[in-house]
Amino acid sequence: MEPLRIELVDAYQMHLESPDTFNYPSTDEINNIVIGDKVKVSNGKERFWNIIVEKYDNYLIGEINNHLIDNQNYDYGNKIIIEPRHIYQIRTIKEAEDIEDDFNNFLANPRGHVPRFYETFVLIQMYLDNNKKN
Repeated sequence: MEPLRIELVDAYQMHLESPDTFNYPSTDEINNIVIGDKVKVSNGKERFWNIIVEKYDNYLIGEINNHLIDNQNYDYGNKIIIEPRHIYQIRTIKEAEDIEDDFNNFLANPRGHVPRFYETFVLIQMYLDNNKKN
């Protein structure tokens, strides 16, 4: 199936309009994206993660890695075209592995593990996804 071209918010433009309150990845960070990294984009209604599966000079192909609440003609597992200007956030393979390790530690000892704030929602999503498979 061909990757979908969907309307995505221009994160770079958002940063230009509000540089003090809206971060945007650096050019180096965007240029260093590799297959397997995750990038967050927005369709204007919700932000969602994508696993990068292909990389080209002017765009990336990402596989949607969240179950979308307001999905239209795309959802978890669909491939979409992503331009660098659409990227809100990058999570490298190493960062994702660290979060997965934290998740596994949490499952092994939920009361002994205190997740960092930013990973709490990731842990919840991973837990829910894990239970859907079982």
